[in-house]
Amino acid sequence: MMLEWAYSRQLFVHVLLTKSDKLNRGPASKALQEVKAALKKMKLDFSIQLFSSMNKQGLEELASVMGGRLNFTLDQASEYDLDSIPEASAHDLNESDEPLEELELSEADSEHAEVSTHDLNEAEEPLELLEQDQSELKAADELNQNKRSAD
Repeated sequence: MMLEWAYSRQLFVHVLLTKSDKLNRGPASKALQEVKAALKKMKLDFSIQLFSSMNKQGLEELASVMGGRLNFTLDQASEYDLDSIPEASAHDLNESDEPLEELELSEADSEHAEVSTHDLNEAEEPLELLEQDQSELKAADELNQNKRSAD
């Protein structure tokens, strides 16, 4: 659904199949081909690759794709040493693959937020809230917080 939404709005999407270090080369390649086929069947023309933050597999390809998307060339920057990027530690990982807990905005942050968390959770389409009065947004956030407190 999100991919279809991005496609309908002609957004750039590069799909990362993460945790590729958990699979051997054969099964990882098979998973990549299956996802490519599923995207093709859905008529979604997105780039896709295997990626692992643990062993940096796919990091150069990702950097190339993103650099190309941002019109970045190596002539514009100094050399980047991939070996200088620190390894991920067990503390950095979410081993259970459970969704991360929702972050609560501080009052100062919520005053600057353009969309409340309630709006994001309820909306099927992005909302154009930039023109709304800030007091309306604040009232919506307070109502959302009161609902949570009641639950």
